[in-house]
Amino acid sequence: MHCALRSTRKVLSLGEAALFWAQFESDRVSGRLKVHVCNLADVIIEAKRFLTFDANQKKLALTEGLEVPT
Repeated sequence: MHCALRSTRKVLSLGEAALFWAQFESDRVSGRLKVHVCNLADVIIEAKRFLTFDANQKKLALTEGLEVPT
């Protein structure tokens, strides 16, 4: 049962996790991947904006109280 659960949940082995972590660190150190810290409040504010080019979607978003840039 434990093995089936691990397989279903896609749990990594310690070796796989170590390999992925080493690859992540290598990418970060080389500059290929940048880790940015963000302000959660800014993320929530931005998430409230609804971007669309479709007039019907824009009307619906405004009706629902979303901020729709013009």
